[in-house]
Order: sequence, then C-alpha cells, then structure tokens
Amino acid sequence: MIELLILFVLLDRDRTMYSIRKEIISLFGAISQPSDGTIYPALERLKKQNCISVSEKISEGGKKSTYYSLQKDGRIKAKRLFIENSAENPAAFYKHIV
Repeated sequence: MIELLILFVLLDRDRTMYSIRKEIISLFGAISQPSDGTIYPALERLKKQNCISVSEKISEGGKKSTYYSLQKDGRIKAKRLFIENSAENPAAFYKHIV
C-alpha cells in the first residue's frame, strides 16, 4: 500500500522524502503514518521498477536535497492501480487522481 500512496503524492510534483512523508500523513493520516524506514525501501522498489527517478538539487542555502519524480512507468502504474482497483484502495474517494 505504501507504494500506492507514494505514487499518489508524486502525481502533482517532484518531492523530497520528507515532503512525501508529510503529504501522505496530511492526506491519509487516518489510515497510514509511515516512517522514513518504511518510505525509503518503498522508494527503492519503485526506482527499481522504473516508476520513479531520483535527482539531487542544491538549494539556495547550499544544502543538497534528493528529489523523487514520477516517470512514465510510474504514471501508468498509478493509473492502473487507481482506476482498475479503485474500490480496493484508500484513494478511491479522490476525484482528481489521473
């Protein structure tokens, strides 16, 4: 389920792992409050499946941050999961998904 939530929050923009976690808790806190130890392995699995890509950017303050972006395979997987299994997932009530 965590991969599903990650794909959902990456639909609108690239995010850091902190931002992914914060958004999942904001949207789905009633059903999931994942730790970094849960999110990082899920990000690695999605990366191996070519669903997301990883890039590092330097902020104006000089801090390096890692950003995760949804790729074509990730959009296809998200669409399949949200549409085909819409009755079985926690995002079924969201109208703005794909």
